[in-house]
Amino acid sequence: MAKAITENAAKNLHHVFHSSKQFAKDFSDFLYEYEDEDEWLVSWDYMLKEYSLTDNKWLCSIFDVKEKWAIVYGRHMFIVDMKSTQRSESINNVLKKYLKPKHDFVRFLGHYSRVLVDKRHQELQAEFKMRQTKLILQSNVEMLRHVVELYSPEMFQMFQDEYMKIADCTIYKANKSDTITEYKVKYSQRIQEHLVKYEASNTSVECSCKKFSFVGILCAHALKVLEHKNVKRLSVHYVLKRWTQDAKASSIKDHHGIDIKSNAQESIGKHYSYLSHNAREISILAAENKIMYEHTKEVLKN
Repeated sequence: MAKAITENAAKNLHHVFHSSKQFAKDFSDFLYEYEDEDEWLVSWDYMLKEYSLTDNKWLCSIFDVKEKWAIVYGRHMFIVDMKSTQRSESINNVLKKYLKPKHDFVRFLGHYSRVLVDKRHQELQAEFKMRQTKLILQSNVEMLRHVVELYSPEMFQMFQDEYMKIADCTIYKANKSDTITEYKVKYSQRIQEHLVKYEASNTSVECSCKKFSFVGILCAHALKVLEHKNVKRLSVHYVLKRWTQDAKASSIKDHHGIDIKSNAQESIGKHYSYLSHNAREISILAAENKIMYEHTKEVLKN
């Protein structure tokens, strides 16, 4: 939705974009930057007056559906930092490879099953690659050494990118009660300050940007406060299982509904990793000898 809004803005407000370089940034801020709804509304009214757009019909129409495109109205929702257009485009691209409008219902189900099989195969390949990947720490600090053992490579890189920003953040105490201390944190390249609440009893943090709420990892502002309070490791509730290396590891029940004892070592991904590694070793050896090659080929065929 945000992408569509930006494209339509360029068409419907082209005269403003051309006459003012500042307007493009101001409009982008309405899409992504605001954290307080009341502040957003006040700034929106100011923009309409500043650029003489009070009677603009297109802006009036998108204001009526602002909850669908302005991030300020969706910071409390878990969307993995994906915009609606990204989600729909990703799904469309996947399905278009397999499904055609002329397919009847039976063929549709058959092709849809292929989609699921291929996606599961890609998932296994991704987990195998993850198990073989050695991640590089940009800074040899305990926080990164801790989470590199927990997060998948993609999520670790996202977390590390946030962590590396804290060197460019400034922090000062804004308020303090019995158990909660409030800090103002500002990234050097931004004007906006973020309010971060820190509770000493359980080392919990909550930032006004709400990145953890809609992405699932802590923001640089919250990490800056944790560093300031000398917290070296993330609390368990800030590491969502879905982002970890063992996300698929869980209890398996038999036909009586009783848990079958298992652990992360027995996950499907690790089975795949083990079989892939050994199959590769066998193939290397078998390829060197004619008899071994024929025997291995026959065994694999069977």
